[in-house]
Parts: sequence; structure tokens; C-alpha cells
Amino acid sequence: AEAGAEVKSVAVSSLSCKVAGCCGCCACQAGKEFKCVLGDDLADLLASIPSYDTVVIASGIYFFGFPAQAKMVIDRFMCLCKESGCAISKTQFALMTTAGGDINDSGVSTMHDTMNFITGYIGAPQTKFFFEGGLMDDCKALSDELKNRASEFGKSLV
Repeated sequence: AEAGAEVKSVAVSSLSCKVAGCCGCCACQAGKEFKCVLGDDLADLLASIPSYDTVVIASGIYFFGFPAQAKMVIDRFMCLCKESGCAISKTQFALMTTAGGDINDSGVSTMHDTMNFITGYIGAPQTKFFFEGGLMDDCKALSDELKNRASEFGKSLV
């Protein structure tokens, strides 16, 4: 927002979801609309994603990969892609993540690889990344220097 962008922040854990993730029914693949048929809060959020220039997934790493809340959203991206094309192929994705471990022992590489595979598959620009590890000490997590770096990363997305 500081850089002049309109920002919508969503706490995925507060959404009302009929299922945790994609149920694999493939009903979203029928018809021309890019829409999840489950008709819950997450389906509404997903329907709005193609209108955004940038989507930032901000999450901690709990056990060597995406936490369930982030994975739930990513799995349901399926409704935004069909054989005829992908509604999010022009969307810039960014991943901001933190972990107790460092870049070599946190699982961030799994998240990095997953996002790069997704964006490569759908033809979207390569995912931009921000990572901060070694945050077992709460004081470091709240440091002004870390907040400033995260803010600068956010501004670079505009």
C-alpha cells in the first residue's frame, strides 16, 4: 500500500470452507467459467484472483513445506486453469515465508520449487521470493531491519 498499490489481505484460516483443499471432483473443468463449484468463501476468493496483478502468499514454514492453509488455496488453483488456458497466466506470484531453520534445513526449497513449477506450468512470470530463516528467537522476528526488508520486497512487487 505504501507504494501506491491497492492491497487486499486475507487470513485464509478465517474463511468458511466446505472442504480443506480441492476435493478432486473436476466439476470446475466443465464449462467456460474459471470457478470453483464448491461455493464457499475460498471459491469466492479464487474467483477474484484473476483480477489481481500480483498475489502474495505469506506464510511460515511449519514442517518443511507449505502449511495446510496455504496448500488448501494452492490446490484449489486448479479451478483457474483448464485445457483451453489459465486465468492466472499473467499473474505475478510472490512467496514471503519465514522459518525457524535456515535456507538449507527449513524446507523453503520445497516451497520455492513448487511455486516455480506451478508458474512454469501455467505460463505465469517466475515467482518472486522473500525468505527469512533462523526465527526461533522472537526478538529477531520483530526486528526493524527484518520489517524494513519485507516492506522493500513488497514495494518491489508494484
